[in-house]
Amino acid sequence: MPVDWARPGGPRLDSAVARRKATDPGARIGSVVFGPGGPGDSGVERVASGIGRFSPEVRRCFGIVSFDPRGVGGSNPVTCSGGILAERPSPELKSQADFDATLAYNRRLRADCRARTGPVFDHLDTAQTVRDVDALRAALGERKLAFHGSSYGTVLGAQYAESYPRRVRAMVLQADYAGLATVIAERDAGEPLPASPTSSAPLPSAVPVFCSDWHLPVRDYREYASLVAMMNRTAPDLPYVLPLHMTAACLGAPTANPQHRLDARGTPPVLVSNALHDPASGYPWAVSVARQLGRSGVLLTYAGHGHGSVTSGPCMQDAVDGYLTDLAVPSRGTVCPAVPSWQLPEPGPPRARPQP
Repeated sequence: MPVDWARPGGPRLDSAVARRKATDPGARIGSVVFGPGGPGDSGVERVASGIGRFSPEVRRCFGIVSFDPRGVGGSNPVTCSGGILAERPSPELKSQADFDATLAYNRRLRADCRARTGPVFDHLDTAQTVRDVDALRAALGERKLAFHGSSYGTVLGAQYAESYPRRVRAMVLQADYAGLATVIAERDAGEPLPASPTSSAPLPSAVPVFCSDWHLPVRDYREYASLVAMMNRTAPDLPYVLPLHMTAACLGAPTANPQHRLDARGTPPVLVSNALHDPASGYPWAVSVARQLGRSGVLLTYAGHGHGSVTSGPCMQDAVDGYLTDLAVPSRGTVCPAVPSWQLPEPGPPRARPQP
């Protein structure tokens, strides 16, 4: 694939892809492309290590395909000096001097990562990955894309629908804890990566992707301090949570694909799934995405808790299965009851599907 889709004749990028075949070739409908979370999760690892988020019925009818997004795993991972990473300053800035020092550190780190990673470092935004997903769709021989996005993968799916509304067959947007938990643990421990000072270490691509996708115009220490004060009022028991870590890490970084309202007119129904009590991707976010999708957005609510809900009981599973396999769209406003974790069934054999 091109490193920069605006220059298709320029440097190339190899993308790592993994696939599990449909368990019943006679019932196969096509492929579902899984958009991994993070940003920074490996879709290849997810397919190789387990795909429990997909029901037996979906696995029976679809091949499950995923990939390492550019900058991750087997797709030209972002690589930086372990020594420079170990010098990462605290996001607890106390003066303009601290702010200026963080700006200088960020410039030095980006220059090192760019030199070690190569030209892809400047082309990690989601808009570029959207083009990669469409190339994957074409390589699979699928006229239209069936997509299942997890956590950050929902951003990827929504922007795909915006870019290629008439190439969407079905799209489920929902996630899970793994990628987010890893990033939070690394930040809270104060150790971005366990690297020796002289080694070259891969950088969690969450930082360059986030910086490329979010315009965060924090111009000086006073503005940064006001953000800290707002976060402390909002979440006093969670000082310097992930958004502030990312804001500090992105100071001075260019933004290639800034946030904007979705314009996905012409897209078929898109299923947006979210738990009512989601500690990572708040329910209002899902409501907002469904609204921005307009007539295409269909919100499926799980009245329980958790980050990732499509397998939370038979109501959720049946709704998602019917949508992916038969394009049966749940009624708008559908709410599935909460199921205690100890009552969730183990994955079993696929349910019988009625013949059309």
